[in-house]
Amino acid sequence: MYLINDCRQQADFIYDHINAAIEVTVPTSIVKVSTSDRPWITPYFKTLISKRGKAFAHGEIAKYRSIRNRVNRIRKSLKKQFFLDKVQKLKSGNPSQWWKNMKSNCRFSRQPSASDCFQKILYQSKPVNSCSLARTINQHLSEVTTYIPVLDQSRLDSLRNSLSPLPACCNVEIDEVWALLKTK
Repeated sequence: MYLINDCRQQADFIYDHINAAIEVTVPTSIVKVSTSDRPWITPYFKTLISKRGKAFAHGEIAKYRSIRNRVNRIRKSLKKQFFLDKVQKLKSGNPSQWWKNMKSNCRFSRQPSASDCFQKILYQSKPVNSCSLARTINQHLSEVTTYIPVLDQSRLDSLRNSLSPLPACCNVEIDEVWALLKTK
């Protein structure tokens, strides 16, 4: 390294040798983390699950059962330790924060009530309350259809009469549909 005159080349030389030593002594492993994973899931736990799946796929029943039991024991242990750590931290903190975290950990979600759903509905820049919502929807639909011309029944009848009858293969009886739906 001291024979190299350029400072940047010396730094590159050092980094290359350090990285090579790290790759030999501490091999890297790829761990896929999903946003839907629970917070207590570790890379080791995921590798065990993968091994369990491979054993099942290869038909190695004894190995599968052994790994399955280990996965279940570790899962219970990880969950218990995670929640104990979380609760212990939260006990000494803010009660409001404790409650928020407990709801998050237990995946509680507040279901909106019917009155919440209708709080911010506007029609023509005016708020609509839940009592007049049906009337407002009816008014809007009737306004939309005012521009549609009235259907001329005589033209519709003449069109129907000019069409050839529907082929028998296209007729479907209600009982046939019902029978097919029941079998599915």
